[in-house]
Amino acid sequence: MKIKVHILMLIAFLCHLSTSLFALDMFDSINKAKIYKYPDKSEINNILSEFNKKFSIEFVYSSQCGFCHKLSYILKNLQENNRVKIESITADGGFIHGFENALYSEEYLKLNNIKAYPTLVAKDINSNQRYLIAEGYLSEIELRGNIGALLNYVQGVRYE
Repeated sequence: MKIKVHILMLIAFLCHLSTSLFALDMFDSINKAKIYKYPDKSEINNILSEFNKKFSIEFVYSSQCGFCHKLSYILKNLQENNRVKIESITADGGFIHGFENALYSEEYLKLNNIKAYPTLVAKDINSNQRYLIAEGYLSEIELRGNIGALLNYVQGVRYE
């Protein structure tokens, strides 16, 4: 009986040890992951310039959404300072300051499977193909990073 208990304890210890080693191996591989450098200001302007040649942003919002109102200031800044083309779509028929001429279309929401607000979609100016930039609020830095990642994905533009 005593030997069985010791064997079971040994098996439990070995299982715990193997999962711990696996976790350490995972942690080590995470530490070796490539870290990307965020682009500096001139690179950001180049990224936005490339983006503007091919895409516009569709800003889908609800007038009752606090994060939508907060994001609208970031988008207005991009629109005014970097000439990013922004089309706005209101989900509830209400408006946000700066985006009063928004389109209200339930068909658009269903067709594009919009379920969260705010949602940002990049629309290819030539083909009308759409790419999700973000669902939910994100900072200006995150937005610029997502735009750069989209260009990297679609056009092969490197920004690391």
